Amino acid sequence: MLTAIPTALGYVLGPLTHAINAIPKAVGLPIGVRLGFMSLAVSVVLARALLGRGAALTQGILLAVTGVALHHGEPPFIRAPKDVLLGLGVELVTLSAKEELSAKRVLAASVVGGLLSYTPYLLFLPCQTPYASLAAALALMPSFLMSCVVGGLLASELMERLFKSGAWSKPSS
Repeated sequence: MLTAIPTALGYVLGPLTHAINAIPKAVGLPIGVRLGFMSLAVSVVLARALLGRGAALTQGILLAVTGVALHHGEPPFIRAPKDVLLGLGVELVTLSAKEELSAKRVLAASVVGGLLSYTPYLLFLPCQTPYASLAAALALMPSFLMSCVVGGLLASELMERLFKSGAWSKPSS
């Protein structure tokens, strides 16, 4: 079910992202938003919070499979590792959480997951002009990480509301 969240939201957030990004592109700014990635961060963090240890990595793998099958905007050799690394980053940050996941830990997990998931972009830069490619990739990184921060904040808020309402109980691990 958590894999359906970014898939369904992608049909809304994709066109919205393209519309928003048309404005900076029209004036020549190399920035943009990545609203679709925000929903990936939310679903991975929620998987870990709601289902316990190992769920973030599993969610990342599921997102990689569905992303390769349904999202043709990126090559599979970038899409698949990106989604798996997002899950791995969230899992690594939350592994040492013996108590419930706090808002700070959720935010840190989404940022670390975002940093790890950005590495395929850096690994597969075109080699003809490596400095220009690296500069472009690093210029786009803040918008990518901002999506992770917003995704972490949304996941934290959703977790708090689900746990307070009693709709979901906290996992033991």
